[in-house]
Formats: sequence, C-alpha cells, structure tokens
Amino acid sequence: MVEEQSSKVVSCAVIYTDQKAGKNLPDNLTTGAEIEGFTKFYKVPIAVPILDN
Repeated sequence: MVEEQSSKVVSCAVIYTDQKAGKNLPDNLTTGAEIEGFTKFYKVPIAVPILDN
C-alpha cells in the first residue's frame, strides 16, 4: 500500500540560501538531500548574489 501511495505523491523541492553552495540550481531538483520524515521532499541550496556598495 505504501508503494501505491508513493507513486501518487508529487516531489517537492525546498530551495534555501546558502552562501557556500553554487550559484546555479541543478537541472534535476530531486538530486538534493532528502528531508527526513517527509515523502519526496528535497532541500536544494543556492548562493544568492551579494551587492557591494
């Protein structure tokens, strides 16, 4: 039954800022780290630009 429900669950990517990460998102967002306790939830870091004044 769990496998049947798993095929109906849509993947979700949580994108968060991390200045140590790359500046580009991967082509496949589900390659990020899986979030424990959730089904098909992934976290994907990305660095954001910093403005110098």
